[in-house]
Amino acid sequence: MSFREEWDRFGNQLARLIDAGIPVKEAAAAIGLPRQRCYAILRAIDRPAGRSRGPAGTADRALIVSVYNETGSINRAAKAST
Repeated sequence: MSFREEWDRFGNQLARLIDAGIPVKEAAAAIGLPRQRCYAILRAIDRPAGRSRGPAGTADRALIVSVYNETGSINRAAKAST
């Protein structure tokens, strides 16, 4: 079966399962397709799995430098900038 046929056949069903809160791994098992193929189908129908990370922000360089200078920890500086 070609990718286009799988896309037409399973795309809507897969999207409904994901919208219902079923993880892709379980949805793939229920449909009978490999997990990676399901991820590809979801991308093809413009329905990527997972939660959006939101818009990328601009890091405040001065804040990062000041936190790093105070703590000496790059991890704390990174967390302070988010």
